[in-house]
Amino acid sequence: MSPAGRLEHAVILAGGLGTRLGKLTATIPKPLVEVKGRPYLEHQLELLKRNGISEVLLLTGYLGDQIEAKLGTGEPLGLVLRYAREPAPIGTGGALSLSREQLPEVFFLIYGDSYLDIDYQSAYRAFNHLRVGGPFGLMLVAGLDGDTDSAGNVKLDQTGTRVTSYEKGHGGDHDHIDAGVLVLTREIVSWLPAGEPSSLETEVYPRLAREGRLLAFRAKERFYDIGTPERLAAFERKLS
Repeated sequence: MSPAGRLEHAVILAGGLGTRLGKLTATIPKPLVEVKGRPYLEHQLELLKRNGISEVLLLTGYLGDQIEAKLGTGEPLGLVLRYAREPAPIGTGGALSLSREQLPEVFFLIYGDSYLDIDYQSAYRAFNHLRVGGPFGLMLVAGLDGDTDSAGNVKLDQTGTRVTSYEKGHGGDHDHIDAGVLVLTREIVSWLPAGEPSSLETEVYPRLAREGRLLAFRAKERFYDIGTPERLAAFERKLS
């Protein structure tokens, strides 16, 4: 973190198989799927750079060597890139716990197929304003609308600043959805078994919500992901 109070560190979960993209990910990892003639991951990294983030740890897995070969140290993008590769799929929690020793005290956690064009430092300021002692997280959430084909997985309190329940695919009174961007403290990662399969979505976020430790920052902007060919096409239209 810089003296100005910005959060400059991000961690990207970039190890998914991307099976729903079919042939597009048969020989390349999902983050390198081309959008407007460039790898999706480059668009994501440039967004982070515009938001004051200078150092990114990429948690790779499937065909991760291609990501490292393509992006290298990150110098052409004006970033410092580091890597940690899981030897076999061990889930979102497993990938994060595997890199525990490389994590800063506080960091943005970003899903490798999500794109949310917001002021990231505003979210970090909200995190600092609302948190108290101990392990805390802040989740960027979006309301459900006609552009979202997923069931809600987030329920907020009356103030809209705290997640009271997180349950993937729940729907009903869970009328928001996580947008694939969080602020987390490294202490939370110690909840996970080191290097073993685990899931942030089932083992960490629900616990944080139950304990009142998962803050919320509502995004007005639409978030995109490239998980399916249809969603990939929607993101490409955004960039047109």
